[in-house]
Amino acid sequence: MLLVITQSHYVNAGVLLRHWRAMGRDAFIFNIDRFDAYRFEWRGDRFHIADPLDREIDSSQVEAVAIYKGLLQIDQNCPWKQQYDGAAMIRSTLNAVSNTFASWAIARGLLRLWTPYEMLFPKFRQMEIARKFFAVPPAMLTWGGALPDREMIVKPLISRSPDPEKCLYARKLNVANLSPEYPWLIQEVAPGDRDATILCINGHIHSYQFATVRGELTDWRITQGTDANRWERWEAGAEMESRVAAFMKEIGLKFGRLDFIIGGDEPQFLEVNPCGQFGWLDDLEGPDFPLHREAAEAILDPSSTIEL
Repeated sequence: MLLVITQSHYVNAGVLLRHWRAMGRDAFIFNIDRFDAYRFEWRGDRFHIADPLDREIDSSQVEAVAIYKGLLQIDQNCPWKQQYDGAAMIRSTLNAVSNTFASWAIARGLLRLWTPYEMLFPKFRQMEIARKFFAVPPAMLTWGGALPDREMIVKPLISRSPDPEKCLYARKLNVANLSPEYPWLIQEVAPGDRDATILCINGHIHSYQFATVRGELTDWRITQGTDANRWERWEAGAEMESRVAAFMKEIGLKFGRLDFIIGGDEPQFLEVNPCGQFGWLDDLEGPDFPLHREAAEAILDPSSTIEL
């Protein structure tokens, strides 16, 4: 049986389950943000879990493990947050449980496709490796000194917002107006006029571009849930795809969604999300969700095994 550790508000696991069932395979989904709806026991190197419908999985049954968005955000608004005085401790414990599953699976060669250790791929490490393959706008992390007196892009260093109600989107502004005592990640404005993203699923590459040019928009995420959030396929070309494949091999990821700015002399690398969302791209591919099918097949394939 396949074991998927995720959270209830990510629908990807349900789509994967549909594909696996069509393949004659079964899976157990453990939504760690709803831990209180499960019965759970871990003894020594074995575990047993029962879900709200009394479906069960024992560690001896596990053929492969996938962990997708398995870490709870700081101060995440979980269903049980108001129920327990020690909600912060529970959240920290559950994150330790996710990491325990990851370590257990890695030791047995069972962890597939998604790395649960996004902290191993901070943005400056990503950019260091990416410069071997792509143009990368210069960036700096700074506090305590004078900031440049010009327009630059201000962006978050962290991949997870500490407050689910708020998010720091990338913005273009004169960074001299920022408070110098606060830590800031600032980056030169990338030449180009359109956002692009490339999805890599265990060696398979899919390229997309934002349907409209940037204009004053500096972060396409603010359009999510609106008619302005429109994407289309992008013919990145064999040479670009070759560079993407080489980058993924060098950085050691089996899955990633790489973000670029295009429209200038060459694509400008921004970042790679090792566990990025991709369901909204599947809307372009047809009603059968082929990108999810590809992910489902990759998790069954030992070549997608995560190693440290």
